Amino acid sequence: MSGSLCLIDTLEIARDAAHEARGYDPQAARARISEELKNVVDETELSDWHVDMTEAIMLGLDCVLTGLDTGVDGLVRVRQFAMPLLVDETKRKMVVIITPQGGLKNYQVNLVFEFMAAEVTRYVQSQQIRDMGLSLITVRDEKYTKEVHEEIRERKHRVIVTGPWMALEHKQFSRLLRSPAFTKDVAAIVVDEAHCVSEWINSFRRQYSRLSQLRDIVPLGVPFVAASPAIPPMILMDVRQRLGFSTRSTFLVNLGNDRANVTPLVVRMAGDARAGDLAALHFTVQEALAGGDLVKTIIFFNNCELALRGWRHLRELLPDALKERVDFLYTLRGDYTKRVVAQRFLDGEISILCATEAAMTGLDVASVRRVVQYMLPVSLFRWAQRYSHAGRDGKPAVAVFLAEESALKNARACVVARDTVDDTEGIDELNSLFSDESDDASSDDDSIRRQRKAARKQKQVEEGLLDWLETTECRRAVANRYFDNPVRSQDPIVPCCDVCLRRKADDPEAHLSSDEQAILEFHQRARTREPGPVVPPAELTKDNAPAPRQEERAKCLRDAILEWRWGCWEQHCGYCVWEPRALLSENAINKLVHSGKIETMEQLRAAMPDWGFFEQHGADLLTVITREDQEWQ
Repeated sequence: MSGSLCLIDTLEIARDAAHEARGYDPQAARARISEELKNVVDETELSDWHVDMTEAIMLGLDCVLTGLDTGVDGLVRVRQFAMPLLVDETKRKMVVIITPQGGLKNYQVNLVFEFMAAEVTRYVQSQQIRDMGLSLITVRDEKYTKEVHEEIRERKHRVIVTGPWMALEHKQFSRLLRSPAFTKDVAAIVVDEAHCVSEWINSFRRQYSRLSQLRDIVPLGVPFVAASPAIPPMILMDVRQRLGFSTRSTFLVNLGNDRANVTPLVVRMAGDARAGDLAALHFTVQEALAGGDLVKTIIFFNNCELALRGWRHLRELLPDALKERVDFLYTLRGDYTKRVVAQRFLDGEISILCATEAAMTGLDVASVRRVVQYMLPVSLFRWAQRYSHAGRDGKPAVAVFLAEESALKNARACVVARDTVDDTEGIDELNSLFSDESDDASSDDDSIRRQRKAARKQKQVEEGLLDWLETTECRRAVANRYFDNPVRSQDPIVPCCDVCLRRKADDPEAHLSSDEQAILEFHQRARTREPGPVVPPAELTKDNAPAPRQEERAKCLRDAILEWRWGCWEQHCGYCVWEPRALLSENAINKLVHSGKIETMEQLRAAMPDWGFFEQHGADLLTVITREDQEWQ
């Protein structure tokens, strides 16, 4: 569905202008576009918006594609972006796709894994793109040879996938994008995951937010396409401004991001999650503990420490035969380890993945049946991004939000405090309400002052997220307003949400289907679990230190650590002048081998308190040690 968010009907205006300038016939053009697309794309995959956006790009309009179906894989998205090439009579036009997963520079923050995750299906993608009569190439700094440069310059590849650094900074490729002789054959420059242009402006991935500079260096007349699976209106407005999209020359396609096959559920955690209420996660392994199988699940945590704690806690609950089917993924793990973990999750060898959002960027797994959020993220937008990983194969899935009640309670107090401000007094008064200045006793009563002081100290919760969590109406309706989704064309194929289910269950005249009853029972199990005890981290002392390893076992562990040290050094430090032993000394290895069993990060830190690489490589080293010990068990 094409829509408008404060945008005029730019496509109709562009048609009229083209008709006056060169006799453009929109009906004939659209008929040709439809015919060409049907020749290479299954007719069931085509929609009116494909034709609309292809025509808009042909007419030189910038495009915003928001609400792109998050159930589609990377291949379908690339094919959607490449559709304007199918109606190119010269057969020389190209599409440049800039993605957060592509073209990362070696010495930048190490996000190579994100590109490798997308690489899992790259061969299939390239083959199917060639079936469309096109050739796809991924452009990265370490792979950019003279031969690659010449192939691109000679238009041998018509779909070019790269990253922001290559487009802005690479000496040769960036020069191509600045050249009118080259860009006259560029049908469009696509900025994929365009919300990152706004989101990452102050993050460690600032390069993506600098894509606004691309508009300044690329010659006029090259259309830009900003695409995002989900983007709220305020962020969309910021992205348009940063990319230089004019209201008069921008065509908007808003498909909405409502997931018809995903049931959102909210569970309030009774304890303080920050203090260790990991028992809230017990429902994720209930089926396995009852003799069944583990359900394919991604559990999102807001930081690396929580992800590691969650992984360790779930492993402790499971029998030995299932422990290896739970793993964790975050950006501090080594690239090789992240690639192995991602591949094992894709292959089904891992069923539950404890992850941070940054580590999941670019990882597309179709068969995830559950997505769980542990503790409140910064916004409803971020939560929607995370639960979009559920049910990408179109089959029923659930998205479970574990909200700490303490944060919600203080968030309500925060909203009460904000509501005491007169909107006409402006944003300065709103900011001063939460400043660190002392309260004026004459301006408010004691109750409001206490609420404000408490709110300043507590975790801030976005009002959109709070509305979604606290609503007594349909959660989908709240999300649709937040994202400005169009009226949905398809009713949910699964139970709608926990609020709607409770309302229906309380209606004596309503009849629950078997699917609805099953979701209600699952929700009840997740809500009524017995909170587990908070187990303090174990410490290595003379009284509780495990027995030293025997000679043969110690030798195997030493060999495993040496193999890990060499691989880690070769991957991260191979260009350095110092040797692998600088990464982990022989004395440190001897201490690990003879220290007894080490199961936690706290025990590893206690064994090597002065190891300078603990934060960067400690989790990987612990994995090597624990797996070697488990093999001996």
